[in-house]
Amino acid sequence: SVGLQRGMLVVGLALTGVFILTAIFAPVIAPYGFAQLKDAQGQFGSQQPPSPAHIWGTTVGGYDVFSRVIWGAQTAILVIVVAVILSIFAGVVLGLISGYFGGWVDRVLVVIADAIYAFPSLLLAIVMAIVISGGQSSLWGGILAAAISITVVYIPQYFRVIRSEVVRIKAEAYVESAKVVGASNGRIMFRHVLRNSTRTLPLIFTLNSSDAILTLAALGFLGLDRKSVV
Repeated sequence: SVGLQRGMLVVGLALTGVFILTAIFAPVIAPYGFAQLKDAQGQFGSQQPPSPAHIWGTTVGGYDVFSRVIWGAQTAILVIVVAVILSIFAGVVLGLISGYFGGWVDRVLVVIADAIYAFPSLLLAIVMAIVISGGQSSLWGGILAAAISITVVYIPQYFRVIRSEVVRIKAEAYVESAKVVGASNGRIMFRHVLRNSTRTLPLIFTLNSSDAILTLAALGFLGLDRKSVV
């Protein structure tokens, strides 16, 4: 990358680095705990304006806004990592099976993926968060509910990309040669086809990671992440 593209890349990497460092050092940066409501001077108070004690004020529940935002960065990292890893694993495996074997398996998986993809992503995440949470109100229960609901949204993207690549690659000469010499389907799929069909995954991973933060923020605003974010 050169010129403006390189500048945007550097700025993006810097912002990402700040975000990750904030999440890692949240216990050091945040002046109060995630759920802390009082200190030596007593209760924080509800909806307090910015002050030296609370630089961003307090929430309706009496929590320090700045501390909650810092701790929220840590939670967001956890949700993004879990959601993206799960969606990549499920989407790649299903896309590999669908594209390689074809037939009725391919048709069924394509129809299911298209049906999921047809729903608005935020609406689907909201519905899945409600179904998965099942009344959970714990921190880790909320993180898993939010991560899995976001995972369902992203699986069709990885599925469609990997499937199209597999359909193209399985017709290559080296795949046909592997079949001729008696290589098993598993060896061909994972050693020859999969290794050559994941070139675009880093790009999708980057886009989905940023989009996952927006989806998580929307779930948190609606109160559907079950205490996983502010």
